[in-house]
Amino acid sequence: KDPRKPISTTAVYRIFKRLNEVSGGQLPHLTAHSMRRTFGYMYYKKTRDIATLMKLFNHSSQAITLRYIGMDREELRNNLKDFEL
Repeated sequence: KDPRKPISTTAVYRIFKRLNEVSGGQLPHLTAHSMRRTFGYMYYKKTRDIATLMKLFNHSSQAITLRYIGMDREELRNNLKDFEL
């Protein structure tokens, strides 16, 4: 309604619900909450700053945060494969 104000969580929920309806039910996994996870995944891939993500998500451990954003052990190994000091 007011472009100077942020969109509400209810509005985001309605937008994603409508996207799923328009797609003929092809996007049931796409939710407003998935945006939070996507942000975390993309932030981690760019910065590798798990401590900040833990604080943002209010998680108690790195393992929880990594699992939450979908990073598994194999991905972590691949990310570190070419790392040198």
